[in-house]
Amino acid sequence: MLVYAHSDTSFAKMHALDELPVIMAGRAGGRLKTGLHVRSEGAPVTRTALTAMQAVGMRAGSFGSDQMATSQPLGEVQV
Repeated sequence: MLVYAHSDTSFAKMHALDELPVIMAGRAGGRLKTGLHVRSEGAPVTRTALTAMQAVGMRAGSFGSDQMATSQPLGEVQV
C-alpha cells in the first residue's frame, strides 16, 4: 500500500512552487524504503509522482510536461 500526498504550494502567501512538501507513506509492497527525508533541490516534484506510480506497478517511463517533465524516479527511496 502507498499513500502519496503533497501541497500545491511550498509557501502559500507567495504561491511558491519550489521545494513542495511531499509525503509518501507505505512500502508499496516492499518496493520503497521508509523513514527517509529526501531533499532534491532543483528537481521537479514530478519525480516523486513518477516514483510512486512505478512503485505501485504502473508502467510509466516518464511523467509531467514542459519544465516539469521527468523520466528519472527518486532512486534514494527505491529498494
